[in-house]
Formats: sequence, C-alpha cells, structure tokens
Amino acid sequence: MQQTHASRNKKNAMTGGGRAWREDEATYLLRTRLQKMPYKHIAAHLNKTELACRLHYHQLSHGSSRRKRTASTSSGSDQSPVMTALTPSPHHERIAQRVTREAADKAAAHILKVAPEATAHPSTNRSLHLAGIAPHIILDAKKTTGLESRYLAAIASRLRDDNVRQAWGIMCRYFDGHCALERIALQEEMKRKEAWNLLTAMSEYLILAPYEN
Repeated sequence: MQQTHASRNKKNAMTGGGRAWREDEATYLLRTRLQKMPYKHIAAHLNKTELACRLHYHQLSHGSSRRKRTASTSSGSDQSPVMTALTPSPHHERIAQRVTREAADKAAAHILKVAPEATAHPSTNRSLHLAGIAPHIILDAKKTTGLESRYLAAIASRLRDDNVRQAWGIMCRYFDGHCALERIALQEEMKRKEAWNLLTAMSEYLILAPYEN
C-alpha cells in the first residue's frame, strides 16, 4: 500500500499533479526555455511543478538524441520495451520542430527591422523605427507607472550636461502641470533665471505653457 502511494506521488510530481501535458503547454515550455525563462516561472504559469517542467523539457529536447544512442547500441536486435519507452512520440517531435522554426522566424524578422537612429531632438525624430510608436505624455511625474519610470530614467540618460542630468530627478517632482517657474525657484532656493535655464535645457522632453495671474 505504501509503495503504491509513493509511486503515485512520484508520477504526479513528474506530470505536474497527474494531469497530462497538452500541446499548447508543451509549446509554451519549449518556447520559454529557448528564451531562457526560469523553470519556476514556467511552472507557475502552467500550474505544474518545477520538476515536472524540467523532466518534460528534457524529454522533448533530448528525446531524439537519446533515441539515436539507444538505436546504435541495440543494432541487429529486436526493439526492446526499454527502447520503445525512450523513443519520443512524433507528436512531441513536431512540437519541437515548430518551436524551433518559430524562433528562427523571429530572429530573421528582427534582423530585417530598421536600425534605430540616434538624434539630438527625439521629439522631432521621424525615423522609420518610430513609425508605429504613439507619443506618450506623463501627466504627473510623481505618480508614474513602472513603464513611465523607465521613460524618465531613459530621458535622464540622454541629457548630456552633467548639471542638467543631476537636476532632472529633482525637477521631476514639479512636473505635474500645476507648478509655476517661480514656485520651483523658491522651493529649490534658486534664482529665477537659474531655474529657467534648467527647464530650457530640458525643454526637449517637456511641455511648457505660459500662464496669467
């Protein structure tokens, strides 16, 4: 009874809870491993154990070479039950071939993409690699999303002047559409002209608007 229970638990661990692998799951496993995704993330996505993912990927990716090795050692004799068990199914081989073909197609498409062109004025850049990218306005730099935070960091890295680049992080707290030039100068203990010069140096990435008292 204990041996039967232990065997069942081992089988469940290898298959991921006793549920057979579907074709889309096997395809996802192969594709993500080609992209170097960790097994623990793949297992969480597929709702399987990490061990099951490792074993199934090994079966899919190394089954063909294992079959050839077994066939060479068993040449001249009838196919044994062990050899049959080690031979991957044609279904799995088709999945592996399709994933490999998709990865090659993506690599070829990437090579054909238009190379980015650096420019001193990105707001007026009309390069082909930007044709499908819509402009994005950050309404409040203090309340940014993860992607918007990366935008702000990328802008800082493009600022050539060291003083302007260091001031970017400080000035961002005022970029909410409500702060006036005089308030920035007052709170940062700057002269009005100094604050204006900083904003002018950053104007490639800002929308500055006049206002009336």
